[in-house]
Amino acid sequence: MRLPRIAAALAAGVVTLLAAGSDESLPAPVANSPRVGADLCRTGEFQFRRGNFEAARDAFESAARLEPETARAWWGLGRIAEIQFRREEARDLFARAFRLDPRDTDIVLSYLDGVTDAKARATLLRNVAMLSWNTDRERALRAWAQLALEERLGGKPAARLASAYAGYRVPLAGFRPAGSQVDGLLVTVRINGGRPLRLVLDTGARAIAIHARAAKDLGLEPLAATRVEGFGEGEAGDSRLAFARTLEIGDLQFEDCPIEVAPHSVVHGADGILGIGLLEAFRMRIDPRARVMELSPAGAGPASAAQTIGLRNLLLVRTGVSGKSGWFLIDTGAAFTGVARELAPRVLEKGAADLAGVSGALTGAYRIGPISLNVGDRGLTDLSPVALDLGALSAREGVEISGVLGYPALSKSPFTLDLRHGVVTFE
Repeated sequence: MRLPRIAAALAAGVVTLLAAGSDESLPAPVANSPRVGADLCRTGEFQFRRGNFEAARDAFESAARLEPETARAWWGLGRIAEIQFRREEARDLFARAFRLDPRDTDIVLSYLDGVTDAKARATLLRNVAMLSWNTDRERALRAWAQLALEERLGGKPAARLASAYAGYRVPLAGFRPAGSQVDGLLVTVRINGGRPLRLVLDTGARAIAIHARAAKDLGLEPLAATRVEGFGEGEAGDSRLAFARTLEIGDLQFEDCPIEVAPHSVVHGADGILGIGLLEAFRMRIDPRARVMELSPAGAGPASAAQTIGLRNLLLVRTGVSGKSGWFLIDTGAAFTGVARELAPRVLEKGAADLAGVSGALTGAYRIGPISLNVGDRGLTDLSPVALDLGALSAREGVEISGVLGYPALSKSPFTLDLRHGVVTFE
C-alpha cells in the first residue's frame, strides 16, 4: 500500500479540511496534534463523499502512517479498494479496522461482507442492531431483517444459482407505462412456480421488489419488516422481506431468494422491479433495440473503456457534461436521464418536469434541452434530460452522484455491464 511522506502530503494540501456546507478551507491538521488522525479521517471522508478518491486515499494513508491505531483510516482505505473492485485488499483492510474498533457499526458492516461463518455473522448482525437501536433505527431494522433471512437460509447463500453457470439469452419486452412511449425493459419472472410476473429490469436497484397484489398466492414466506428506498423526496416506504424457494427467468433458475414486498405500487404499469444484484455473477450484454439480454460467465469479454466505481452492486461511470464531470449511475429503471442541477446548463431550461419515484415525488426537477454526455471514449445524447436534486441519493450511497444515465440515453445501442470487474462498455 502506498503511504506518502507526511511532509509532502501536508505541503500538497491534500489534508485541508473544509467547513460543512461551504468551500472555505480550515487550517490543515498539525502533525503533532493529538487529534491529527481523526482530523485526517474527516478530511478523507469528505473527499470520498465528493468522489475525489485520490485525495481521500492520501488523507487516509496519512492518518494510518501518523496514528496506525486509527480504525477509520484503515476502513476508509478499505472503502476505496472496495469501490475500485479490489475486493481481497478491501477485506483485509476492513478486518484490520474491525480489530481496532469492533463497536463502530460502519466498520462492522463492511467487515461482515468478508465473514462466512454463520454463527459469527449472526453475532455481528445482533451487535449492529443493538449498537444502532438508539442512534440509527433504520440501520438496526435492516440488521434484524438480514439476521432473519440468514437464519432462514441456515448457512446457505441467498439467491443461489440452481441452473448451470453458462450463457443465457433472456428475451425482454418494452415497458410502456403511459401509452406508446417505451420507458424501460421488462423481464418475465416466475416466483415459486407461480404466474408470470412482469418486472422492470432495473440496473439502478439492488433488490427484487414487487407489489403486494403481485405477491398474492405465490407462497412467499414473510421474514421481517423492512423499508424500500429509491428515488423521491419522501421517506423510505414500509415493506416486508419475504423468502422465495425458487425464482426462474426462462431457463435461468435460482433458489432461496429474498423478495421485498411493498404495500404500494413499486412502479406504475408493472408488477415490480428486478435489481441486478441477482445477476452479479454474470456479464450482462443488454440490447434495448433487439429486446434481449445475453448473460455470460463474468470475466469473459473486453475490459471497460470507461472509468467506473462500484457501490454494492450498482455501477457508476465518470461522465462529462458541459465541460464538467461527475459520477453517473447506470440506471435502466429510470425513465429519464438526470443531471445534478449544479452540472446542468441552465440556459437550456425548458420548464418543470413531473417526476415520481419509489419514495415519492421529485420536486424542483426541470426539463433541459438536448445534451451530450461523454462516457469514456463514447458520446451519448439525450433529447429531453432532467435537472434535479440528487442530494438524497448521494447521501444514502455515501458518494456524490452527479447524474443518472437512464433508459433514454442507454436505449440507443447495446451495452455491457460486469458488476464483479467494474466493466461498462457501449457498442
